[in-house]
Amino acid sequence: MKGIPRLTVMVGLFSFILLFSVGGVDALTITTEAYYEVTTDTDIHTDTDSNSASGGNILSEVTYPLGGKAGARASDTGELSAMAGFGAGTQYAHYYYAGANWFETFTNTTGDVLSYTFDFEIPEVMLGTYNYDDFPQTSQYKVEILLNGTVIWGSSATLVSQSSFYTLTTDGTDLGLTLTSDPYFTWLLVSTPYSGSLDLGTFGPGESFDLTYTVNVSVSGADYATGAYAKFGDPFSLSGTGGISGGVTTSKVPEPSTLILLGTGLAGFFMLRKGFMM
Repeated sequence: MKGIPRLTVMVGLFSFILLFSVGGVDALTITTEAYYEVTTDTDIHTDTDSNSASGGNILSEVTYPLGGKAGARASDTGELSAMAGFGAGTQYAHYYYAGANWFETFTNTTGDVLSYTFDFEIPEVMLGTYNYDDFPQTSQYKVEILLNGTVIWGSSATLVSQSSFYTLTTDGTDLGLTLTSDPYFTWLLVSTPYSGSLDLGTFGPGESFDLTYTVNVSVSGADYATGAYAKFGDPFSLSGTGGISGGVTTSKVPEPSTLILLGTGLAGFFMLRKGFMM
């Protein structure tokens, strides 16, 4: 059942499994932002669009009339995606940015001590540039997962290219960007699917934690007949069933009386087993 968390609660010598949906557990906030800046001989053109919601689906998008677009999507089912690009046809300096953010507070509402995990998938990242001269073009992405405001997982890459060569700089987890042949790009790097699982720690009854997933892409460049493109695919694998997956729980710490009963039961079991063997 993809995208649905699984809790395994250990109590004494027995265990049972709970399946639950985490959407809207506490304070869910999704935000998107898109922005561009184009510098011409006489002016600087900018536009921005941003949205925030506690649920549903949201989109931020900006389009420059002479060619160029940036957009970001987010939803309460865990979708995050961003795209930015501009194409040939202008002699101006271009910068396009798109970002999406997913934030939620989770509370342990059980009477047990729980150990949470976060499972996520990144199906595809694309960084591409068009180069027909020696003016450099840049395409980049950055993604981070934060627990209570501290980065616990991150990945970023920057592609800078000219017509005859390119450089790729990466930081954090390597998503396996490799050069791919394409008729529309001079240089196109595409990632392989990535699956990750993060240990978020142990939380007692009533304790809470904040989880943030943030994605952004940007492209920049200048001159006629050049361009750049960046896309970050939905990190929750477009499942539409919720991004948080996890919650494998730890054993509840037995009380002293429980330990005595458990010890007595085990001793009786071994004595009975010994009697059968004799």
